[in-house]
Amino acid sequence: MTRAAVLGPTTLLGREVRNLLGARRDRWTEILLLATSEEEVGTVTELAGAATLVTEATPEALDGVDLLLACGPLERDLPLIEKRPAGTSAILLSPAATTEHGTPVVVGLNPEAATAGEVIVSPHPAAVALSYLLAPLANMGLEGASATVIQPVSMFGDQGLDDLLNQTREILAMVGERRKTVFERQLAFNLYPVPEGSAALAGLVRGATGIDAPLAIHAMQASVFHGLSISLFARFGEDPGEERLREALAAQTHVTVRELELEDGEEPEPEPGPIDAAARDDVLVGSLRADRGAPGGYWIWAVMDNLTRGGALNAVEIGESIR
Repeated sequence: MTRAAVLGPTTLLGREVRNLLGARRDRWTEILLLATSEEEVGTVTELAGAATLVTEATPEALDGVDLLLACGPLERDLPLIEKRPAGTSAILLSPAATTEHGTPVVVGLNPEAATAGEVIVSPHPAAVALSYLLAPLANMGLEGASATVIQPVSMFGDQGLDDLLNQTREILAMVGERRKTVFERQLAFNLYPVPEGSAALAGLVRGATGIDAPLAIHAMQASVFHGLSISLFARFGEDPGEERLREALAAQTHVTVRELELEDGEEPEPEPGPIDAAARDDVLVGSLRADRGAPGGYWIWAVMDNLTRGGALNAVEIGESIR
């Protein structure tokens, strides 16, 4: 691959992709910044330390482009993707993308599914994290798993961040009437289930890992700015033991397991939270413990940066692997 284009380069996710491509500038002969939004077209932004103009995204603008990374809203990006030139690979980064829109690919798990010229889905960050956690457990007698995913407001881009910040200010200022936001309700100091999308997550995980064991996922929206958190319960037919599970997770690419063996006098690391995953390139696994009330069952706590490993890194590394 030689020429890449970023669709929606000034979105929160688009900036991450743009910065990552800029840091790997030597791998591309040209990087275009394109937009379908009138607000983005004509703006000047930065790419690899140089001022770069965002131009209008049209099928003609994609002539000769090998890879298109779509970072905007799904409904806005799909029309252009459908009209892209033959031979142009497209990677959808929208959290709303499902297996209906393309083949889900998670780096290090199913790279063979990234086919040149096709539409590839860089899955919802929760599906990326769960794929890394479940893939090494699949061949250990996994009989089923259920997970509660707590997602941050940065999943909604800059508007989500601004809305949470404004809600918090209004509550602290005791403002009577609050503006309607992307969340349509109070999220500041609050937590509630995501009304849609949880079922689609299981399909994305299965598509990336090939796991056929029963899998249930419940997504929650939290008033956290960045970072995804997961409480995963995995059930095994034959108890593999905590040590074996830790070894399997630690051996998985892009997974870091919290150290338990400490030198004399060292304090144990606290459980990782979303803030600890910020700007990290891997999934951080904290506690892993057996459930005494459910033989063969284990609880796993993990966190991940939804914009790096769960977003830009996965997508860009997919693009670099396509042949």
